[in-house]
Amino acid sequence: MAKFIVIFEKIYPKIILKEIIGWRKNVLKFWQKRIDKSAELSALFYRRLVQQVRNEWFYRDLAIADSPFGRFEVMTIHLFLILKRLKQENTSLAGKIAQEITNLFVIDLDESLRDLRLSETKIAKQFNKFIQGFYGRLIAYDVAFDESDQALKDVVHRNLYAQLAEKEIHIQKIVSYIHQQLDFLQQQDSTLLKFGDI
Repeated sequence: MAKFIVIFEKIYPKIILKEIIGWRKNVLKFWQKRIDKSAELSALFYRRLVQQVRNEWFYRDLAIADSPFGRFEVMTIHLFLILKRLKQENTSLAGKIAQEITNLFVIDLDESLRDLRLSETKIAKQFNKFIQGFYGRLIAYDVAFDESDQALKDVVHRNLYAQLAEKEIHIQKIVSYIHQQLDFLQQQDSTLLKFGDI
């Protein structure tokens, strides 16, 4: 399965993102006439999400730390965007896709930690830390987005530039990017989602 690409890309330069659910079900259940559409779409959207997060613009131009933790933050922003878009759809298919995208993310995280050959105790500790951070950030971005741009700026500053000063320009660019990408996603059919070019 895929390594937790955007977090551990520097540790694992060779990554193969398998269509985890889609391919596995298709191979093991080839005799079935109907393919699980939510699994197929979630794998496609997750791959597109990862490709977007790997764009050097975030790390070169916006001075986000090009490290496991910096890439985790960029990943979280994009997960927030696509999950928020799917939530707006309010259909059972969109709900399944959102859940399976989250599952792919969690599977990547778990397997990447195991590939580091940590003890079970350390794996559990780090896994819980990342998962709590992930869900906490999703909530923070969602609340701030609906509240005001200033609230969104505060969340971006806290998550991406907490130890850095004079990053107002970068923060504003990220806030603008969040608005632009969500607007772009909202213009698309929920079965054809992709992020806009940077």
